[in-house]
Amino acid sequence: MRELIGVSGGPTKPEIVAVSLFKLDIRDGDVFADVGCGTG
Repeated sequence: MRELIGVSGGPTKPEIVAVSLFKLDIRDGDVFADVGCGTG
């Protein structure tokens, strides 16, 4: 999970990524896909 917070390269600020991941309540073993919005 720690490596997800270091993801960069898009227009989304790191603080927004962190809050979004927290609210999703992703746990070890969960699977999810970041589809993106086509900006990069």
